[in-house]
Amino acid sequence: MPVLSHTEYKPGFPFTSGHFNSIYSHFARRTESVKYTRERLNTPDNDFLDIDWVKANNDKLIILCHGLEGSSDSNYIKEYANGFSQLGFDIAAVNYRGCSGEMNLLPRLYHSGSSDDLDAIIQQIGLGYNSIDLIGFSLGGNMCLKYLGEQVFSIPENLRSCIAMSPPTDLEATCHQILKKQNWFYERRFKVSLMEKLTQKAKQFPDKLNIDQLKEAKNILLIDDLFTAPMHGFKDAVDYYTNCSSKQFIPAITHPCLIITSIDDPFLALEAIPYEEAKANDNVYLYPCNYGGHVGFHQRGNKQSWMLEKSIEFILQQNN
Repeated sequence: MPVLSHTEYKPGFPFTSGHFNSIYSHFARRTESVKYTRERLNTPDNDFLDIDWVKANNDKLIILCHGLEGSSDSNYIKEYANGFSQLGFDIAAVNYRGCSGEMNLLPRLYHSGSSDDLDAIIQQIGLGYNSIDLIGFSLGGNMCLKYLGEQVFSIPENLRSCIAMSPPTDLEATCHQILKKQNWFYERRFKVSLMEKLTQKAKQFPDKLNIDQLKEAKNILLIDDLFTAPMHGFKDAVDYYTNCSSKQFIPAITHPCLIITSIDDPFLALEAIPYEEAKANDNVYLYPCNYGGHVGFHQRGNKQSWMLEKSIEFILQQNN
């Protein structure tokens, strides 16, 4: 489809700064509390995934997939859970392996291309719904796009559409972007959070993880090289990034898909905005906004973010 407007989202100062929009939205996004009901799913490899539900016996389901080191408790997940549940959707907020507050059972955790887990979730919880819509944020957006385009899984007929918010569709370029000096704050937060999980993993599996070596890793690229890649069957970090970047799979997507991203996103390299892939696929709608930051899109004086407003508009169109 043609690339959509760059200028529809027009924030005022200081939200014209991608850094400010990202940080403010992460820490201060206004959300009401969500009363979740937790369900534990067994995975085919004898591990588990925790799903947090907002369920009211509706016939339409939204599956929310969080970003790197997020969870169902992330502010953007709670904003979407509240917004869509009020419109008559059941909500399933996914917690990836190791992200639900309880460490998973196997040595593996989650990664940007864990579409096998996403498929297991959809197959187990999607039965009985007239429609399923996927919404993924950052890492979760990449995962959803990969799932729809890689043509590995049998996608159920009731899966209607997908939204990807700020997806890092080129993982290698995005990693190098995060490692730039101006992004040290974000990279450090990710590294500290990941190392806490890896320390727990090393206690579970001391014969499989060299925690002393991991502690010497200076950045998240080296963590991917030492842990993420080998633990999940990739040769190294570059092999992992190459195989799991969703950009290559976008041309094959056959479901309506909305991608919202911003040119001022401090996390994403410009290579991660899939202009040509979206233009070549009639099912893909791309909003490459001038502003918005990373999963930001704050609106002063409005309880809803601009990205939620656009997401609601798109999902309602697909469910009419």
